[in-house]
Amino acid sequence: MSPPRRTSPVPGSRPASSPGGPLIPFLLGVGTFMNVRLVGYVTLSEVFALAWFGILLISGRLRIRSRTMNWLLTFGFIWILSVIATDFYRGAIFQQFARGFGRTLVICCALPAGYICFRRYPGALKPLFVGFLVSAIVNIFGFRAGSEEFVMMHGYELESSWERNYTYVTLMLCFCAAAYFYRRAPWLTLLFVALLGAVNIRMGSRNLGGTMLAAALIAGIARHFFPPAGARGARGPVVSIMMSALILMVGAGVYVSYKFAAAHGMLGEKSYEKYEAQAGSPLGVLLASRANFIGGLLAVKDSPIIGYGSWPIDSEGYMIEAFQIAGVDEVYIKQLRMGYNRIPSHSMLLEAWVEHGLLAMIFWVIVCVVLVRAIGAGALQDREWGLVNSLVIIWMIWNLLFSPLGNRIFTVVMILVLVLASEHRLSGAVVPGPRVLRRPGKRAQLHAVRPVS
Repeated sequence: MSPPRRTSPVPGSRPASSPGGPLIPFLLGVGTFMNVRLVGYVTLSEVFALAWFGILLISGRLRIRSRTMNWLLTFGFIWILSVIATDFYRGAIFQQFARGFGRTLVICCALPAGYICFRRYPGALKPLFVGFLVSAIVNIFGFRAGSEEFVMMHGYELESSWERNYTYVTLMLCFCAAAYFYRRAPWLTLLFVALLGAVNIRMGSRNLGGTMLAAALIAGIARHFFPPAGARGARGPVVSIMMSALILMVGAGVYVSYKFAAAHGMLGEKSYEKYEAQAGSPLGVLLASRANFIGGLLAVKDSPIIGYGSWPIDSEGYMIEAFQIAGVDEVYIKQLRMGYNRIPSHSMLLEAWVEHGLLAMIFWVIVCVVLVRAIGAGALQDREWGLVNSLVIIWMIWNLLFSPLGNRIFTVVMILVLVLASEHRLSGAVVPGPRVLRRPGKRAQLHAVRPVS
């Protein structure tokens, strides 16, 4: 009698965490917001990611059989070449080049290293999120970020405020709750995330608060009205269109609700004054608060193919022109005229385009495509990861359009979650591949196993 044949495990039935247990991803998360000053600021997790990439490369284990990841890595490599070419052409000083090159290199190395781990052990994302939370808490008491140094260099003091200290703590708390409790207590977890979003909006953090509130609403609607991931009719272009329309409607609803609450003083005096100052702008509240985005568009208009180099100086006055378009007070504009500043962009897409040209920006266009694919793959309806996916999707949409590239490792993890969701590696209801089944008295035949809906 022949021994039983071993069959490959069904996708979705992988171990919950990596062979080293939850400690390694937890420690990786803890180092995410701990900055060490070199030429610029580098986090401990970035150092680990670069070392891990080198080990995988030397050992020959850096094999990626994912079309999505190969597209990302191809245009990531093109982005690196664009950094070198643009900085050489623009005559960037070494410090500028080192920052721009190092930032791109970290992303392009951390992506494949992280994918090799999380594609096999998606459950390792959970202790990673806990590490993010601990790191965000520790960051309140030290480890100043590069953006904060930039503020201090221009003569401003760092204020101890909710937006500076606690917004990212609450965001990481949302990710932890979504990862650990959404499957067991979905509606209670959704309520918790929505309340944290409302608290952030009330305390002045409109973008992150809106992200949390919108993500909770979208995940709840998707869970209640749409079939779960893996079920019949839960995926495809029709679902992608419907979910995209849902995201737009919920986003518009949160925006209109904020305008109503702020205009009637329901969010406090500070929010009322900020709203009144921006409501009179010809660009409206959204773009008036993101005048840097307009400045980036002005810079791209003058040089759409070739970028201005890493951390470019705004010698053409794009920021001043953008604030004039937005109708900002002349007193503030006079302060800007006192010295040159960095060319504004305040957008992941625009930042890459402004600094390193059109080819660099294509990497982020591929990320947008992956995001749409994740939506079409049923990421929002997933019964375990749906709220995590919703938080990632809304966070990425906002940052791709209206926030610059900040913490690189956290951004890489957000991209990896989108890739895993688009490839059905997060959900437990993944369609298995063909398996060999033996019938008594007959030769082995190939049968496709249908998923249970």
